[in-house]
Amino acid sequence: MPLAHAVVASICAATPRPFELLRVVPVGGGDINRSFLLEGADGARYFLKLNTADCATPFL
Repeated sequence: MPLAHAVVASICAATPRPFELLRVVPVGGGDINRSFLLEGADGARYFLKLNTADCATPFL
């Protein structure tokens, strides 16, 4: 499953309404993670932070 589909599926599972991804905007400022603003067709906005699995230990 492509990453965008997995993220949309996770948002839909965690929120009470469907989410249709309209736009992905890179957000700067981080040194370790890649960050994005996700905008939905209904105006909903989410912040996405990405990193590799080997960097997950501090967050567990």
